[in-house]
Amino acid sequence: MTSNPRHNPTRDAPTDPATAAAEPAAAGNRWQHILTASRDAGADAGRAAAEWWAQDTIGGRATGDMKVTARRVLTGIDDGDPAVLDNLPRLDRAARHTGSPTEADVYRDTAGADAPDWPALTGAQQQQAVDAYRDAFDTAATDRVTELCRRAASPTGDGRDLSHLHPGQLRIGSIGVFACEWSRYDAEDGADRIDVGYVGTLADTWNGSAVFRCTRTVAEAIVAEHEHSRREYQQRMLDDGLSPADVENQVNAELAILAFDGDEVVADLRLVQDDPTAINRTGPDADGRYAVMGRIWQWYAVDPDVCDRIVGDLPAPGAHQQYVILPHTQLRVPHDRLRVTALQQMSTHHGVAFTATVAFDAVTVGSITNDGNGGATEPYVAHPRFGWRELAAYVAACRRSGAPATEEQVLDALVEEYDTAELIRDATAAGTALVRLRDEDGNTLDLHIIRPVAARDPATVADLTRHLTEAHPHPSGTQWEIWAGTGWRVLGRVHPTSTDRTAHQP
Repeated sequence: MTSNPRHNPTRDAPTDPATAAAEPAAAGNRWQHILTASRDAGADAGRAAAEWWAQDTIGGRATGDMKVTARRVLTGIDDGDPAVLDNLPRLDRAARHTGSPTEADVYRDTAGADAPDWPALTGAQQQQAVDAYRDAFDTAATDRVTELCRRAASPTGDGRDLSHLHPGQLRIGSIGVFACEWSRYDAEDGADRIDVGYVGTLADTWNGSAVFRCTRTVAEAIVAEHEHSRREYQQRMLDDGLSPADVENQVNAELAILAFDGDEVVADLRLVQDDPTAINRTGPDADGRYAVMGRIWQWYAVDPDVCDRIVGDLPAPGAHQQYVILPHTQLRVPHDRLRVTALQQMSTHHGVAFTATVAFDAVTVGSITNDGNGGATEPYVAHPRFGWRELAAYVAACRRSGAPATEEQVLDALVEEYDTAELIRDATAAGTALVRLRDEDGNTLDLHIIRPVAARDPATVADLTRHLTEAHPHPSGTQWEIWAGTGWRVLGRVHPTSTDRTAHQP
């Protein structure tokens, strides 16, 4: 029998269907692995190119204001500005340099030893390999340039996201960054910048400005920066030929003298305010925080990303709310996760007995009770998510008029918050308004539903206050207030020692 040269025993042998189906799949997987290797190599090369680019642009070999350059590049990337994008590292531009590897060289170096040779690839495969490397190179280079520019432009030097500290996110008890208007300047690129911002907790507002409290370290930095500004101002006037005596008088007349005296910040404003008694002393609060020049300087919450540098520790997202002020009792609590969700009350001969249901993150964890016979308000908490230890920590963090609060004061405040909110809801639904009488310590003595009034009409307000005082006298009452939708507004004051309980306008 003659042999058949076309016959290949291996090729022509019967093949298992499963094996036949697996061969094309294996080839496809192998090619995908090659493309993945090309992408990984391209990304590594792109990041390396960005590092070299950064050295010449915003790094050790760069000149000029690198923060300005970094901001310009970031803006150009966001806007798709060709003037910026054309100067970023790109593979096609890198390949034009003499001695740059060819596409075949790059493929051979990245695809792996078991990959098909470059000439063995189809034209489509060659293009796929080139595109995989190039796209990964360009994307990684741009991403790394963006990251490095954010670091260079960032006031913290690490490019972290500070959007949770934006002024629009702040409320009382929030940590933010604060500065005065004189800290603003126009940068080389025309951007509105702030040379230094200070980390603190928003405590209040005053005439449209912010009052914030900060650590001793931040307070010392404010004092030091102010003294530096005074010295610079003095030197400019000395350079202009003014006498030292005239310079000192002029500086003191325009800029306060700030200094620490022990634990107090002393502000000498006698010449600034032309008042021989204008010396302000500010000590730390119960938490050791300072309100430096609060209600004297006009501080504002600012965007931390527009600051050249920031003094103080910046909180991570979710940790920037230091405390919450309860709207009806003004109790300062560490958070608003603990709330009364239901309340049952019953009048007794000695007061009001009540039982309130307490929830933590909407999960019922216990109750608050008072027998209405002069006894203490008492809690019961026995839940894995919030027990006695958690309650003790919560109470320890509460403040009442700046001082630590007792457990009973905290519990009563939580109940009052719920009860008052329910009364307001009912009054609003009925088209009426809620008023309350307070004593000099801020305790609510009485609550009443009234018909709505023109709260900004002085004559109407005076008549209402007089009527309420006469109809509901109380020996300790000092002030009537009305709920104005978002907060309590003073109606009128009452002198507790006056026999006729005459109402006085605020």
